[in-house]
Amino acid sequence: LLPSLSDHAAEKDMPALKETFRFGLRLVFFITLPAAGGLIALSEPIIRLIYQHGTFTPEATLRTAQALIAFAVGLPFIAGVRITSNAFYALQDSRTPVRIATLSVVVNLLLSLALMRPMGHNGLALAVSLAAFVNFVMQLAGFRKKLGLLGLRKIAGGLSKTMVSTVLMMALLWMMRGYLIERFGLAAGLPLLILLGVVSFVGSELLLGGREVREVVGLLRRKRTGA
Repeated sequence: LLPSLSDHAAEKDMPALKETFRFGLRLVFFITLPAAGGLIALSEPIIRLIYQHGTFTPEATLRTAQALIAFAVGLPFIAGVRITSNAFYALQDSRTPVRIATLSVVVNLLLSLALMRPMGHNGLALAVSLAAFVNFVMQLAGFRKKLGLLGLRKIAGGLSKTMVSTVLMMALLWMMRGYLIERFGLAAGLPLLILLGVVSFVGSELLLGGREVREVVGLLRRKRTGA
């Protein structure tokens, strides 16, 4: 994304830069929203399969899964910051994202102190996610201030379809995870659940008319052929 943004900035083609920026945000949320939803829905079996051996107890699995959920909430915003930061770099502005990132570190510290007592380790994980959200929103606001209206309403439709598909996928995983793990065992049931999540999400996107699936497939094909 950065080379394309840089080319548009060098050519002073701000409409194209904004279009590429919106395209990057759409695809990032298309990938990270279902990823976060899958981690939330399958946090316990994922941790149980990887870590629950030897002295790692079921209670430790539960506590670690809770922290994973808190971290997963921030995944889309952490990824979104990569897009907004690249947009600033393309405009030869590295100071703004650094200043905002520094402020988000302070926010993370304050939230950690505030949430640690009532929520324990989960409060620390949630503070990271909330700080990532603050970082993303402030960078987005700063970029809008720099370039004017970004046309973000144009991606609202695609984002809403991605959110609906993610919620449907999570509901299906919650309903099926007990049955599949009991039927096939954890080692086989978890991969089946992941496959089910991917298929259900992509299927929902196609039924809702989301164009991101085709765009991702097109990008992968171009990358494979070297185009």
